[in-house]
Amino acid sequence: MTAITSQMRLRARRRMLAEHYPHRVGLPETFCTYENFTALNDFCRERFGEYPKTESIYGAWEGFSDGQEMRLYCFPTPEQAAEFCAYFDGLPFDERSCKKNGKDRRIWILPGLPAHRIQHGPLSVPRWLRENP
Repeated sequence: MTAITSQMRLRARRRMLAEHYPHRVGLPETFCTYENFTALNDFCRERFGEYPKTESIYGAWEGFSDGQEMRLYCFPTPEQAAEFCAYFDGLPFDERSCKKNGKDRRIWILPGLPAHRIQHGPLSVPRWLRENP
């Protein structure tokens, strides 16, 4: 009998999200914590009737060594993803940007130039980070 490892569970969760929640929007991980976490959950609960399904991925800009951890919010319909993306000023996730030569690298190549923003729609940098730079 084969023991189920954490890697097997992670791969199964990723397959489930890709199959049932294919429309994804990315936000920097720092904007998804503390007071912003509550705002994100409340938005999804009020508009879509359920808490959001999330996944983490590392995001890097093409040609730069700079990158950041991104949280992907997964939705079953493109309308929900577009509404979330517009409200929180997120980045639409494209699965093809993670693949190189047909292999999944699990690194999201972010569009444009490196930008570390201090605001994403109604979300701002968490208080703990503003007070302790």
